[in-house]
Amino acid sequence: MATSTSAVVEQLSTIAKQHPTVCDAEVVVNILAQQSMQTLPEIAQVGCTALWNLSSDGMVRAYIVQAGGIRLVLSIIDTYRQQQQQHKNQCSCCNTTAKTTKTANDNDAKRDWVLFMASGVLCNLTYQDDQSDDSTLDTPAHTTHQDEVLTAAIRGGICQFATNLMKREQNNIQIQEKGCWMLWTISHEPEGREAICNGDACRDILRAMEHHMDVTSLQEQAAGALWNLSEDCELMLGTCEWVQSLLRAMRSHPESVGVARHACGALVHLVDDFTPHHLHEYDGVKDVTQAMISFPYDVILQEQACAILAQLATW
Repeated sequence: MATSTSAVVEQLSTIAKQHPTVCDAEVVVNILAQQSMQTLPEIAQVGCTALWNLSSDGMVRAYIVQAGGIRLVLSIIDTYRQQQQQHKNQCSCCNTTAKTTKTANDNDAKRDWVLFMASGVLCNLTYQDDQSDDSTLDTPAHTTHQDEVLTAAIRGGICQFATNLMKREQNNIQIQEKGCWMLWTISHEPEGREAICNGDACRDILRAMEHHMDVTSLQEQAAGALWNLSEDCELMLGTCEWVQSLLRAMRSHPESVGVARHACGALVHLVDDFTPHHLHEYDGVKDVTQAMISFPYDVILQEQACAILAQLATW
């Protein structure tokens, strides 16, 4: 069985590194559909990693959904969530030694990885590119059914699954980037924004931005999450941390329209709902006007930036 497991892990690892194809997706779905494979953390982790890579391609993503991929991933999440809860219950009513504690921590780490990857795949599978020409929001679009699936998953704790590994792997750029993308996707839903705010996941987003300031895609996704959150979340908006992080992102990536657009989108709500002195204090007006000059044809950015300047003018 050990040899068989190793061979499957190697096969899935290879697929995870290749260009996404429907044939590879079929292989991964068939492997993970076997209950005996699902319950092995090493296979579940690398299998979900492969699915994450595969589902980044629109055509392959559609195949995975059609092949029952959403039900499959939900099953994996449910299995490891139950294991996680059982472990917590056992730890609360038994004495532990150093050896058993290490084993428990190792198992916790494996479960965190599986739940993180599976939750990311679910976000990918419920994601649809918005092809409409008149779209005004730079956020993931979903069908009604996918909205329902994602909302149910949010209630099931995928926000916590994202942040658990982000806390554990703070120096892992890929995990931080994937985590910010997941939180950005989750924050598209009202219940997702509530879960992020109540779980203090805002701190994880800000920490990722601070520790990995040179990663453009991470900054763009994190700023996108903050834009969505700034509409609802009142737990941290009274502080200057959001403003500082957003302005640093714009200054560190002046060539990125995505960073500038998302940052300005968030700053609109920060300036509107709270005293704007933080923006003046950190010389943010210069960053906003520079973004307008750098990207004159980006309508969304221009609208958000003009709204910021209009609010500052009346302060």
